[in-house]
Amino acid sequence: MKKLFLLGLLLVWMMVPMASAQEPTVPVPDLTGLNMAQAAARLNEVGLRLGTEITEQWTVTSVQPANTVSGQSVAPGTALAVGSPVDVTMLRAPNMLLIYDDNDITIANQSGSIIDVSSLRLVSVEGNQASILVADRLQSFIREGQCFQIWSIWRNGPKAVDECRFIQGWLRDTPPREHFWTQTRGVVNFSILERGVERATCPAAPLGSEANPLRCEFFFGSNSAADVTPYIYFAYTPNTIAIINQSTDRWMPTDRSEIFKPDVEDFSLYVGNPAIFGNPDIVGDITLLAPGQCLLLTVNHPTNLAPPVPCTVIAYADINPQFSFWTAAFEIESATDGHRHGCPAALADRPVICIVPQ
Repeated sequence: MKKLFLLGLLLVWMMVPMASAQEPTVPVPDLTGLNMAQAAARLNEVGLRLGTEITEQWTVTSVQPANTVSGQSVAPGTALAVGSPVDVTMLRAPNMLLIYDDNDITIANQSGSIIDVSSLRLVSVEGNQASILVADRLQSFIREGQCFQIWSIWRNGPKAVDECRFIQGWLRDTPPREHFWTQTRGVVNFSILERGVERATCPAAPLGSEANPLRCEFFFGSNSAADVTPYIYFAYTPNTIAIINQSTDRWMPTDRSEIFKPDVEDFSLYVGNPAIFGNPDIVGDITLLAPGQCLLLTVNHPTNLAPPVPCTVIAYADINPQFSFWTAAFEIESATDGHRHGCPAALADRPVICIVPQ
């Protein structure tokens, strides 16, 4: 049903700007001192992509503040082909702590805000043997000051740890293939990965280490709650709707909040679904807007692609009028509170602004 819906929804797509071998080169901007979302916005503005994040430990002697760019793979002012990636070195202060011995490991959130651990991967590889724990074995979020535990032995309840205000959840008596943190399978070190980026390498716990547990600090969660807008923002007229990141320094996810039309059965839509825009090869990210960026939907092939309020359009689609959900009252189901929040219908004489929780 949803596949048919998307086929009917999409008439024309384009994006701004597109990567093309025929396009001229552009000068690389200076990203020093920007956070990750700001760096992406600055690069996208000139037609460049944000590349790989290289993490560097922040210390009190660092020249730049924590969570900002300290270096980039291409020097500012260098001419680079449109669509090219630029890697950045980010100064990251540890916000997570592992406390572990050969019997258990505790993952402590010390960030001061909730952290999404859905992209967490804990991996050890020694020779042809591999141990791994992936996020779907954990809860999706670890709350501020709380912890998650994994045990290699049987316990009746969580183990008290001074750094944890509360043990949010645990996995007990896990199989040997998940004992990535111990030396029992010849493991020497294990890695902490976030979306393929290595955040830290930690030594494996030796046998009999319960009396002297090991500790390993690392940064995790570049898209944690502190880095993401608490809202999703819509601005619309009868023929045009823009989904806009109005923040100056945060990401705005567009693929978490589901849109419904109360008067239309089986209508649902994630406006950040790249398929709506034809899955274009763009320098921005349709599912995660950088500051000032927006997605634009229109009806009836308008010649004026200006959004209702100023923003940088990274992807555009002209859709079938029957799917212009904003011409009548619609609802957005929040990913953070689970409730549906209503937005009014578009008005002919002025843009309507609707802001709802993520």
